[in-house]
Amino acid sequence: MGMPRIEIAAVPLNQRFLNVMSLPVISDFVYSSIKTTAREFCAPKSFTMDISKMLVGDDIKKELNAIGVFVVHIDRAVGVRAADKLTGKSDCYVTLSYAKFGKTLWSSRIIFCELNPVWDETAILLVNVDEVKAGERLAVEIWDSDRFTVDDLLGRVEVDVRDLVQRKEKMKRTDSLMGFRKGQTMPGTLTWSVGFYGKVGLGGEPVMEVAPVATEVQSTAGIDQVRCQHFF
Repeated sequence: MGMPRIEIAAVPLNQRFLNVMSLPVISDFVYSSIKTTAREFCAPKSFTMDISKMLVGDDIKKELNAIGVFVVHIDRAVGVRAADKLTGKSDCYVTLSYAKFGKTLWSSRIIFCELNPVWDETAILLVNVDEVKAGERLAVEIWDSDRFTVDDLLGRVEVDVRDLVQRKEKMKRTDSLMGFRKGQTMPGTLTWSVGFYGKVGLGGEPVMEVAPVATEVQSTAGIDQVRCQHFF
């Protein structure tokens, strides 16, 4: 392994001219630049690893924090907005994320030049205790893919994570598309289904149960106190 041997010649079209790479200043500069770039692709390379994180097992810890999974099936959309003015169509794809967290967790393939796209794709998302405690909402968003500009939102649907966890059965639904702003509507509907499947023990019993929110209002010394019993 190691750096490869590189030879370069730069000769003008006129054969009477000399090889430019024979000039010391130019050749040193060119060879140095090539070696610097090539070194990134040649072995041996050095890597820095955090042994403490490897011993703790970060991935295993995340799995233990999960209380189950969402199985989301994206069927189709009907009558979405035409984002491309030239074709009168849209290049549609779907993303799944938690609304407050914002990071995309899953993305579908792109259906090109279509206002009634059919994906028929299924995604599985881990559900952690943190999402339930934070009052997260599952966001399903339809986008128009653009090669040279920022992708345009065609519509979105949000569902409360706690409601989905408590419901525990898979439900097929058709929702009208909304925008980012509260009360903003967008053309089209999305047909999809989602179900929560909780983690179970060796005997088949649920590992965790999500209790419904209970709110109690008391008045003490003229001060209203609200006690909310959340989560588990």
